[in-house]
Amino acid sequence: MYDTLSWYREWAINEGFALIDVNFPNHHYDIDDMDSLTYDKEAEIAKRDRERAELAIYLWENYIEPNDASPIYFVGVGSPCKEIVHILNNRDTFYTRLSTGGIALFIPPTTTPLPAIHDANTYYLSKWYKQNSLIFVANSHPIFHQDNNKKPSKRFGNLVRSSVGGEGGDGEEGEEGEGEGGEGEWEGEGMGGKEGGVQDMLECHRGDFATWVRGRMAALAGGGGTGRGRGRG
Repeated sequence: MYDTLSWYREWAINEGFALIDVNFPNHHYDIDDMDSLTYDKEAEIAKRDRERAELAIYLWENYIEPNDASPIYFVGVGSPCKEIVHILNNRDTFYTRLSTGGIALFIPPTTTPLPAIHDANTYYLSKWYKQNSLIFVANSHPIFHQDNNKKPSKRFGNLVRSSVGGEGGDGEEGEEGEGEGGEGEWEGEGMGGKEGGVQDMLECHRGDFATWVRGRMAALAGGGGTGRGRGRG
């Protein structure tokens, strides 16, 4: 299967960004615990999520934060998007270092609930996240089908409802990056699959993503700050 993320990697490198590519496996099984009588799927998922969060913090503190590269961009695809928002919620240095960069996420319908800023951090982080993110969300995601018809909170970032993204596979992808700008996608298993999945979202929003990053870079070069990006929904 063609890896749609290859285009994003190549684009980042061609634009002069350094790149860190991180793969988050979709499943982490302990062979000793796989006996059908004792295996606890929910406990295994909780363990996986905990280890992913720990790895995300480790990568930030040991590889990206100490580097003076700027601006830094994070790109996440699928459920590992949660790990990027986890760093934002738990490390104050994250949003200050990304003040000249940003966060772009591609979220399929199976990633629920949407990664969000914690209530305790809402006052200062929600506004920052809204202004410095581009969050592409699958057209069929439950966030757009709530009974109360309320506008999604800015705790979820700058949401853009994709024109594609049905009941396709959950792209467990992502990487981080740094350099003249840091670009990343956090990757794992389960990309693509059915028509309308996250692969289609990645293909559909190539231009939106590139325009968003270039616009922020141009604003930074002009001394006007990065401002707020918006994509096609």
